[in-house]
Amino acid sequence: MEIFYNDNLKILIEFISGLIVFLFSIRLLSLTLEENISFKWKTLIERFTSMRINGLILGIVVTALLQSSSLVIIIIITLVHSRLINVNKAIPLILGSNIGTTFTGQLTAFNINSLLSYLIILGIVLYLYTTNYHIQITSIFILSIALIFIGIELMGGSVASFTNSPELLKYVYYIYDSNFNGVIFGAAFSALIHSSSTSVVLLQLIAKSGMIPLISAIYILFGLNIGTCIDAVIGGIATNSYGKRIALFHVLFNILGVLVFFYLGNILAKVVVYISPNNIPRQIANAHTIFNVIMALLVLPFTYNISCFLKKVIR
Repeated sequence: MEIFYNDNLKILIEFISGLIVFLFSIRLLSLTLEENISFKWKTLIERFTSMRINGLILGIVVTALLQSSSLVIIIIITLVHSRLINVNKAIPLILGSNIGTTFTGQLTAFNINSLLSYLIILGIVLYLYTTNYHIQITSIFILSIALIFIGIELMGGSVASFTNSPELLKYVYYIYDSNFNGVIFGAAFSALIHSSSTSVVLLQLIAKSGMIPLISAIYILFGLNIGTCIDAVIGGIATNSYGKRIALFHVLFNILGVLVFFYLGNILAKVVVYISPNNIPRQIANAHTIFNVIMALLVLPFTYNISCFLKKVIR
């Protein structure tokens, strides 16, 4: 019993260590990029939101750079609250942000473990032996990417060890016993940790370990999209009716996405397996991207109608 306890404690510490490294690296990457592009926000918004497709692209790019859809959506809610942009122009930004947040899952699906030592050496050398500000920022960016994969490697090893736990497997079987359970679990988990990117990475690791099949991972993924709305809801509470409309749209959009795809999960699974056979992290990343791209394209032509609907719901 003592050996079992010690082994589980060691695995738990390894997992927590990996999670801390991963979250720190994401935060470091976010702060590095945020500090260097945030001052351009107003100019970019004024220039790009005149057309819906431009707003969509801006939302994708900024979220992919900042590595935080929650941060971008809170900023959008604040901008609408301050009347810097209207609800109609903010909707494409939200749609783009949902696509941009899939970037982390696509990035972490790569296997660059053999290059990690070279990335770390390159990042440290560039940072220590130059006084050029832009080169130092580049070095921090490189180190952040390396740390992301180190964190994933630590978490991956511990998740693989946990697959031998009968107690844990009982709960896992309950989750993929029905697709609805998977959606609920995904929503609750993402809401709890306040990070869709981290949730997707953990889901990739669990699926890669063989603990859950791809189809179950896809339904959990659907739930993650709903759970990540918690930050928008909290952020919208303190705003006026304009900000609340955007927060409501974010929630309704993600719920609508799950309703649209709920009976298409098997088809989506076949598509991503065809695109990336024998690579389940990439399959999950592709499912996440396809889900958000299709939903964004379906909703984008109706931004004006949606803004009118939101105005009727929240006056």
